[in-house]
Formats: sequence, structure tokens, C-alpha cells
Amino acid sequence: MPPDPELWEGEPANPGSCAILAMSSAKPHSQAAHRQVRSPLPLALYPALLRDVNTVDPFRYTAELAKWRIERDEFFVGHYATPLSDDAIERFTGIRYFDQDPRLVFETLLESADIRIAIESSTGNTSEYPTAGTVCVPFVGGTVELHVLRGEDDDLFIPFRDATSGDTSYSGGRYVAVQRGDGDAVTIDFNKAINPYCAYDPDFSCPLPPAENRLSFSVAAGEMDYR
Repeated sequence: MPPDPELWEGEPANPGSCAILAMSSAKPHSQAAHRQVRSPLPLALYPALLRDVNTVDPFRYTAELAKWRIERDEFFVGHYATPLSDDAIERFTGIRYFDQDPRLVFETLLESADIRIAIESSTGNTSEYPTAGTVCVPFVGGTVELHVLRGEDDDLFIPFRDATSGDTSYSGGRYVAVQRGDGDAVTIDFNKAINPYCAYDPDFSCPLPPAENRLSFSVAAGEMDYR
């Protein structure tokens, strides 16, 4: 069963400190204007850091994304840690994806904040999760500040919910990895947004997106709902 819709009551994500960064653009010589250097920069087509976007090969990115998707399918049918039951593996025909969208690959900066926040789970429990900080992401639908959680082996990820959740994507939201670069630089590729395990087996307890990570607009990229 999907998470209770009542868990999603409340206000969607707001720009937070990202609004300050955006307003600073009107003051090019002020101290606030220098902060705008820390605002997100969309990466065209390729989710690699320190790369001139004019030299990016879109065909290479498409091929690498296709390879990543094939490896995801192989994991689901052949890995011991698959969330699928034996019966589900027999019926499995591959994960469904939204069309890739180069506008949903971002290079941004992590505003570090080593704190813990209360996160509800898909099974109704609430636990404290360690965070790595926040990132500002300039979606077409608006720039928002999202919380970044720490996962296993100190991997970073963003649990988020958007207007596709409960329609064409899993109602409990999805996760997207945050790839570290040099210093505070990180890359976020929403074409690689994935479903949590509880989308495939309700017995799994998965952290749900906090209120700050609930988007009022669609992020039509990454994995679609499981059928």
C-alpha cells in the first residue's frame, strides 16, 4: 500500500535562503551580490563537474544514461538485495522512466549543516536522520532549497515529492543522489531519480520527503511508478 495521503498535508517547499540569493542579483557591487556566486548553475546535458558545457557530447550522456538504466534492471532481477519477490521478478519487464530531460541536471553548491531532522517513514514511524545541509535547485517551476540527507556509507541523497507523485510516479516520492565534486560543489541528475524500496514492497520502511522537499510542480524525469 502507498503511504497515507495525510502524510502529505502541509505547505510545499519554499525558496528559503535561495530567495535571498536571487534577490542579490539586483546589487552587483554589494556584499549580498557576492553570495550569488553560490547560487546553482544548471549543467547542460551532462552531469559531470568542472566540464565546459560547450564541449559536452549529448550522445555520450544519452548512452551513459541508457547503460545506467540497463544496470538498474539487472539489479532488480539478479541481485540478492533486490526488493522484488520471486513472483515479482518473474513478472518484471523493466523499470519505466520519464523521457530524459537535460534541464534537470544541475551543478550547485552544498550549504553544509551537520544536523538531524525528524523524518516520517512509509510505515508511519518518525526517526531522526542526519543531514549534510541544503542545496538550491533552479527548476523551471521555481528555485527551491532542498534538504540533503546522509545515507549508507555517507552517500548523499535528496528525498523529494512533486506533482507527479501519486499520478505517474510513486506516491511516496523518490530519491535522487547528490554526487560530490571539488569543495562544496555537487551534481544532481534528476534523470536518475529512483523509487524507494517501499514502492516495490510495502514491508520496507522508507524515509519520506520532509515538508521542505515537497514540490508543487512536476519533475518529469527519472523512474515512474512501478506496475
